[in-house]
Formats: sequence, C-alpha cells, structure tokens
Amino acid sequence: MSLSLINVINTFNKSTNHQINKSTMSSKRLYRSRDKAIAGVCGGIAEYYGWDIALVRIAYLLFSIFSIAFPGMLVYIILWIVMPNRKDVINM
Repeated sequence: MSLSLINVINTFNKSTNHQINKSTMSSKRLYRSRDKAIAGVCGGIAEYYGWDIALVRIAYLLFSIFSIAFPGMLVYIILWIVMPNRKDVINM
C-alpha cells in the first residue's frame, strides 16, 4: 500500500513539474514593516506570509489577552530586537 502511495506522489510530481526556485527562496526575508502601529513586527509577519495585517494584529492581540499579556509582550519585544528594519530599495 505504501509503495502505491509513493508511486502516486512521484507521478504527480513529474506530471506537474514542480521545482523549487532557490533564488526566490533565498530572497524572501523577514523584515519589520514600514506599515507599523508600534514597531512593524505584526506588519512584517503579515507581509512575509502574504496575510492581512489587520488579521495578524488581531491574532496577536488575542494571543496576548489569553496568555495574560506577559508572554505576548515578551515575544513582541524579542521580535522587535531580532527582526531588522526593511531597507529602502532605490530603483535604478
């Protein structure tokens, strides 16, 4: 049974010709957003994953409330320190 599943997966991969583009994967980085309410952490996470910024902020707010605020604030401060600012790109 497991061999047939492997054959189906291999056939699917060959028929759809899925290949990972390494240059695209390496260029995607997590930065703090310029669209910021406090430090741009939630905005940066939303931009990285392609999510709506408002939904990420609401999810963070709910996480903070239900975790009695301290862990949520601690995670936010750590990400604020660790995540670099998005540098302005000059188009030439």
